[in-house]
Amino acid sequence: MKVEVITIETIKPSCPTPHHLRNYQLSFLDQISPPVFMPLVLFYPLDHGDTKLSNIEKSNQLKTSLAEALTRFYPLAGRVIGNLSINCNDDGVPFIEARANCQLSEVLCNPIPGELNKFIPYELDDVRDLLMVIQVTFFDCGGMAVSLGISHKVADALSFFMFLNCWAATARGDTDLPCPQFESATLFPPVNFTDFKPSTGIVKEKIMTKRFVFTASKISAIRDKYSDNTNADYPRRPTRIEALSAFIWSRFMASTQAKLSDSNKIYTVLHAVNLRTRMDPPLPEYYFGNVSRLAIAVPSMDRADKEDCFGIVKNMRDEIRKINGDYVKELRQGDKHLNFIKSRAESLTKGEIISFSFTSLCRFPLYEADFGWGKPVWVGSASLKFKNLVVFMDTPLGDEIEAWVNLKGEDMAKFEIDKELVAFVSPTPGPRIDYPRCPTRIEALSAFIWSCFMAFTQAKLSDSNKIYTVLHAVNLRTRIDPPLPGYYFGNVSWLAIVVPSMESADKEDCYGIVKNMRDEIRKVNGDYVKELRQGDKHLNFIKNKAESLTKGEIISFSFTSLCRFPLYEVDFGWGKPVWVGSASLKFKNLVVFMDTPMGDEIEAWVNLKGEDMAKFEVDKELVAFVSPTPGPRICGF
Repeated sequence: MKVEVITIETIKPSCPTPHHLRNYQLSFLDQISPPVFMPLVLFYPLDHGDTKLSNIEKSNQLKTSLAEALTRFYPLAGRVIGNLSINCNDDGVPFIEARANCQLSEVLCNPIPGELNKFIPYELDDVRDLLMVIQVTFFDCGGMAVSLGISHKVADALSFFMFLNCWAATARGDTDLPCPQFESATLFPPVNFTDFKPSTGIVKEKIMTKRFVFTASKISAIRDKYSDNTNADYPRRPTRIEALSAFIWSRFMASTQAKLSDSNKIYTVLHAVNLRTRMDPPLPEYYFGNVSRLAIAVPSMDRADKEDCFGIVKNMRDEIRKINGDYVKELRQGDKHLNFIKSRAESLTKGEIISFSFTSLCRFPLYEADFGWGKPVWVGSASLKFKNLVVFMDTPLGDEIEAWVNLKGEDMAKFEIDKELVAFVSPTPGPRIDYPRCPTRIEALSAFIWSCFMAFTQAKLSDSNKIYTVLHAVNLRTRIDPPLPGYYFGNVSWLAIVVPSMESADKEDCYGIVKNMRDEIRKVNGDYVKELRQGDKHLNFIKNKAESLTKGEIISFSFTSLCRFPLYEVDFGWGKPVWVGSASLKFKNLVVFMDTPMGDEIEAWVNLKGEDMAKFEVDKELVAFVSPTPGPRICGF
């Protein structure tokens, strides 16, 4: 996937920030927070909401409402000075418009975290003195991604969503919005220090990020596994996040760490905790800034590889419970906690401590950002800059949890094949999305051509014992994890095989065919490629299929698309070709899609047996949609 920047602007607050608010003091918790962008990417399909706006109108609405929202969240339009304060000078927020050379559905069918970084305009650790960056990316299908990066130096997750949803509400025209409170420096006074680097923990080497999805049933099973059954009458069941945290940590330990008896290292588990609800009295949620901290547990190594791991859950729960009013009072003094994190940072650097961190965005308003054209159909993160970090996120339908796991490459290679982990992870790579999905051009044309072929060339299906299949060529380079560069030469593609429901074959509404195709193409993912690389199992499959084809037990119909390929870029020195064609091929029931010279039409090169073509080409519905052309039998849609 290529993402090309179209325009770069700077959006400033719609009203100047008053002089008395120009100097925003960072709190102690802001000071010790790492200088990285927290990323989020929100995906919106074309015409998802009730309001029909062009992409230009959507972009303008985003810019106008952003300027208004920045008046309320004025520090985000300023610039950081050292590690002490923000100059609220209204310098503004970088706003980038970009275009991706693919369909939105191609991203959603198998989201690859590293690829989502392309929707963020800056490297996540390239914060400089900025507080926020925004990129809006348009897809070929008309869908869009709104990407937001807010510096952790000024905000925690709750503050992030406070701004995001206020911006969205402003875009919708809402005026009754809560005012953010910028008083964190009063709660946690800043400290002068020069010998601590907040960037400790940011990793420069390559981090591998994978997204693991846990269904409701699997989460329930993990919760049962980690329950405290010492009291049979009142078993204590962990929360979803407690259970998943314990499970993922135990699989990390089992798959990547050497025998613990030989190790002098200290293993810790960290959980981000919102302090607003734990202060006495509690703070309102619209207090802006870093008002959260980490609970640090040291699990018993005796239980790290045991089946009954409630001890891990109990360790976490006990440490989180300690973050209370008394903890916050000590934290507000600053110096004592600073000495603690200095010592911890030194131990981390020396490798004496192996930390594993969790943060949960579940129950946060991930899917509430409606800018006026509907809520996002999916929200993703990106590959982060910290190793041994897991971010939990709700799925669109809310009944599953995505775990975005960031590990060193060598650790991920062991972790992702852990048998117990694999047994609980959903094999479906893409999010389950509940909205009317418009098929791509190729999906729609494939379903249409196949249904026309079936309607006029095949006998009544109820009388047939044959199996009808639809095959689609799939490029494996983009589906290997990590993706391969486009210049890998050879046959690095394969066929997704669909067995469409015959009930939809002659119906007006043939979305079922599209869905069948889409579901099978989605299965051609990293796991599929791993099996394919073994060879023998797949060879037996294609032998059986070839035998069934020879006997006539299977009727296959194949599609391959050359659309979006650089067909018309070949210039030997005397200009580009005026037209590119194919030929009559040696395979029956094969369709090749090709772009036309102007790029706004598609040619379908259909290869059939003579008697089938005689029926197919006079199909009334087909003829109604085809532009007749002289010369060879080419269908220009």
